[in-house]
Formats: sequence, C-alpha cells, structure tokens
Amino acid sequence: PPTRQTLLFSATLPKSLVEFAKAGLENPKLVRLDAESKISTDLRMAFFSVKQAEKEASLLVLLRDVIGVPLGGSVIKETDDVEGADKKGKGKAKVKYSDQITAPHQTVVFAATKHHVEYLTNLLMTAGYAVSHIYGALDQAARTQQMDRFRKGHTHILVVTDVAARGIDIPVLENVVNYDFPQGARVFVHRVGRTARAGRQGWAWSFVTNTELPYLLDLQLFLGRPIKSEITHGGEQVYTESLVLGPFDRDRLDEEVEYLKKLDEENHNLSSLREIMRKGHGMYERSKGKASQASYTRAKEMMKE
Repeated sequence: PPTRQTLLFSATLPKSLVEFAKAGLENPKLVRLDAESKISTDLRMAFFSVKQAEKEASLLVLLRDVIGVPLGGSVIKETDDVEGADKKGKGKAKVKYSDQITAPHQTVVFAATKHHVEYLTNLLMTAGYAVSHIYGALDQAARTQQMDRFRKGHTHILVVTDVAARGIDIPVLENVVNYDFPQGARVFVHRVGRTARAGRQGWAWSFVTNTELPYLLDLQLFLGRPIKSEITHGGEQVYTESLVLGPFDRDRLDEEVEYLKKLDEENHNLSSLREIMRKGHGMYERSKGKASQASYTRAKEMMKE
C-alpha cells in the first residue's frame, strides 16, 4: 500500500547493502548511529609488542599474570546443606553464574583462521584451561554447544575467528584479546565492542608484531589517539585516552617459552597443529588487505628507533 512504511535494521552497513536497500524503495531515508566508528569511553586498551615466534608464550603470560584466568573446568559449584538438598545430604543444588553475566576473568580470543583456533584451543587445554571454540566450518549445533558452555561459565576462554564471531552475542564481557591484530580499524572496533557495554568497564588486549605495526598506526589515525610507550601518571585512565604500546616482561616470557616445550611433550598433536597453523597464517598474510602507505613508512621509522 502507498501508506505503508518499512524500517530495515542492520548491525553493520556495507555499501552493497546500501545499494540493495534503494532497489524498489520510494524516497528511502538512511539513519546511521555510527557505532562502528566509536569506542566506549569505559574501554581500556593495551597493546603488546611481540615477536611472531613468541605469541603463544605471550598469550600464556597474558592469561595467567595479567587477566588472571584460573586453571580448571566449570565455575559451577555443588554445595551440600542448601535449599533443595534432602535431609540426609544426598541431594546437591547447583549454584552457577547467570547466562547474562560472565565471570570477570572470562575472555574471548580472536585469531586469524580456523587453524589458529584449533591450535590455540588444544594448546590452552593442554595447559589446563577450560576452552570453547567457534569458527565458520563448525555446524550450528556445535556452535550453539560451544557458546552455551562459555556463557554459562563452564569454560573460561572462547577462541574465535572474525567470521564466526559475527553471530555471537555475549551481553556482559570484560576481556577481549586480539591474538592476531585485525587488518582494519573497523574490524578492531567491531571486535572490542563486545566489552565495556552498558556502563561497565572492559579491557581490550592486542598483540602487535612488526608486520602488524602499520595496522596499529592506521587504527591510531582512525581513533585520533596518541601512541604512548611510557606511562608516568594517570592510572588506568591513560588506557582509555591513548594507545599504550609496550613489551612483556622478558623473564616471564622466557619461562613460558620453556613451558611450551613441556606442553609439546605432553600433547604430541601440538607440533603438527602448529605447522598447519603456520601454513594457514602464510596464506592469511597473502590474502589480507594492506595498511596505508603512510603507516608503512611510519612503522619503518618506529622500528629503527
């Protein structure tokens, strides 16, 4: 009918969708919230300068010493002497986290490809962590099962790819880790937008190798925030106003490198999965988009300094 009005909603708005929306529509109006270009003022960001060969060790240091993810499985606790238990103590009632509130240490880790996801999942499980994983090739039933385990607190870490993460909804989350730095500023904003929601604070932790440095410089231009390598004052507020870039403690990193060798002995599949991941990473590097030429020039200057 000529009097009918239609509203079309989209979480993201690629150009192809804008053109499609105009087809057959009479005098359409476009309203954008521009959420993709803004980062929450409650989001704290930290960037770690790492070597590609030490990324796994860096992740272990981050999870253990910085975020404080506990080892072991479910956070669901069973207790006696609670309402619902019978008088003889045979019954047990379960106390668990709400589906709407993840634990403070629960973390989403973004990786480049499904091969990265499979390797990191096996690595972290061998190290004793409770891990869920999702990537594009998983069927819907498996995705739902993995997601439910994380949302209910049965697992503490969720390893995902960008494609698989587009349909993920986690209402309250405090930690996002960019194991592989995103190739575009908008992808970064989309990833970290899963934390620091609804007035709550959150952290975005990102690893940056020398080859990924130009993408960080593109992000700096996109956000309009300075890069800092030293913090003299300001407490945690500086992490919401600047892009703080620095290394991990060398001694802790060396300890984790040695620990990784022990994990290889415990799980013989890790070496083969790592090799598959490396081949996949090579293909990923060749296929991903380029940063701006100005950022490549600046990155070379920064590495010389």
